[in-house]
Amino acid sequence: MQCKNNLHQIGLALHNYHNSFRRFLPQKTRDGFHGWAVFTLPYIEKQNIRAIYRMNYRWSAPENAEAVYAIIPTFQCPTSRLAGTARTHVAGNRWAASNDDAPPGKVSTRLVSAGFIRSRSSYIGLMAGWQRIGFRDAFDGLSNTVLFAEDTTRPDYYRTGKRLGPPNSHASGGNFGVTNGTNGVVKGAAWAGARNAIPMHGFTQDGVSSPGPCPINCTNNNEMYSFHSGGVHCVLADGAVRFLSQSIDIDTMTSLITAKAHEVIPLEDYVR
Repeated sequence: MQCKNNLHQIGLALHNYHNSFRRFLPQKTRDGFHGWAVFTLPYIEKQNIRAIYRMNYRWSAPENAEAVYAIIPTFQCPTSRLAGTARTHVAGNRWAASNDDAPPGKVSTRLVSAGFIRSRSSYIGLMAGWQRIGFRDAFDGLSNTVLFAEDTTRPDYYRTGKRLGPPNSHASGGNFGVTNGTNGVVKGAAWAGARNAIPMHGFTQDGVSSPGPCPINCTNNNEMYSFHSGGVHCVLADGAVRFLSQSIDIDTMTSLITAKAHEVIPLEDYVR
């Protein structure tokens, strides 16, 4: 219930931002210096953190070390943090607080060429890169578009419920979000980070390789993932928080992430 409430607060923050600027937040700024989360801070009663965050420096710069080190409970699921670490390594002796929720943003077109999903006119969601997208761009309807979802326990690397390697080591490099499958680190974990997004690549059922047919709970390698039995919580673009079943097929999940493909999905078959 706490995890669901946290997502509800994020959904409210995103809607309040939209009310102020007539656009949803970008997933990141065009220069790649900042991620979406810093812009929500005034809307989740974290003005004190926003006040010390310096926009003229990259989120990972030493000048922002104090701000990004701060754990923000709204961004962390209690279930996840019982199993994983609360911060991710940045550089040197600097660490940043992690988060458990992120915007799907877009769907990889590799899934089309691999035959896992149908071709579409658009593969982006409502928070994709630095694009500024509003309610009016949700051609599929606000109640049929996933705005936010869980990707739990990053930076620790999980596949099908099992942690891989020692937790939260300092290495870098690698494919997709994972730094290296042997050292157990997933990139993009910091709430302030510009890479804090989970564009859907689709994985094999064992969570080892991509592309594949699994959209939920096969790996937390920057894909939708939770420790809740049977699925993940998500925020729809209308602000509702729903529990999305992991039995959903990847083509249907694509329809729920994309906002401009003119697809209306009967959500009652997949959520509770």
